[in-house]
Amino acid sequence: MRVIMIPRWGGLCGWIPGHNSLMMKDYSAMKSIPLMQANKKESVQKNKYFPGFIQAVGLIILVYLLPSILLVTTKYLVNISLYNNFIFRTIVTIVSFSVVLFFFRRHIGMQINWSIIFRHIKTSSFILIVTSIIGIIILSAGINYIIQYLFNKLGYIHNPYDYLMSKSFIFFYITIVIIFPVLEELFFSGLILPGFIRRYSTSKALILISILFCFSHKNLYQLPGAFLLRLFISWLFIKSNSLVPCISAHVLSNLLTVIALRFVFVFPDYLLLPDYVSGWMIVGVGCGCVAIGTWFLSHKKIIMREYPMDGSAKVNIMKL
Repeated sequence: MRVIMIPRWGGLCGWIPGHNSLMMKDYSAMKSIPLMQANKKESVQKNKYFPGFIQAVGLIILVYLLPSILLVTTKYLVNISLYNNFIFRTIVTIVSFSVVLFFFRRHIGMQINWSIIFRHIKTSSFILIVTSIIGIIILSAGINYIIQYLFNKLGYIHNPYDYLMSKSFIFFYITIVIIFPVLEELFFSGLILPGFIRRYSTSKALILISILFCFSHKNLYQLPGAFLLRLFISWLFIKSNSLVPCISAHVLSNLLTVIALRFVFVFPDYLLLPDYVSGWMIVGVGCGCVAIGTWFLSHKKIIMREYPMDGSAKVNIMKL
């Protein structure tokens, strides 16, 4: 009598008495079941990490757009225009940042030990960061020269740096150089980027957060510099597992930008060159500085002490 055994997963298996051949077991379906379950479990696990891209867009709307909407609304409700009041607008923005960071403080990926902030970064790495930041500023300036040339041919577009250089009081510079860089790094590098890193590939996380940071500045002239700066700072965060290099790089970028713009503002004829030609020349110099700085940084340890990516640092200032 011939006996054929049929397994639960539908394939043929077992020995057929009276037959000289051994039927092959069908393991393919059996193996695919745990594999599919593992992939599904991994996908569900990734989706648990906060924030995703859509959630990050919502956070950016909360931080950047709602203050603007509030300021515009006050003009129509109480007939008081506060939108052009830099101090009031800055206070509202700081409050919106602080509220979001407070409510999502347990999602902050990295914490800061303020007692070692000035000796946290290796000196050689700091010099390379400065070199890279200078390169990004030069590269952005070159791109802006080209943009200005092209749009002068097509029509005028507002340059926000004109407004930037019209201010001279100390609160303005403290805000631009210190307060906003710290808040933005806690928000972008501390809150958003760790979620992106866990959800997406490294390259995708870098591109997505750079795009978000780029468009949060809402002006064509600021897009190139914002994109390049966020790309570099996010790379620093991934390489160092620390917010300290990120904040340092952002502060340096804003400080050097303000100094450079004040220099050009005070001496407007100093860089009087044909826009299109000088633009491409400046782009080349900027690319060279960025390439040198990032290449050497990629082969060095940036910080003296690393913190784990899960945020379990010994000094945790965000868990209030």
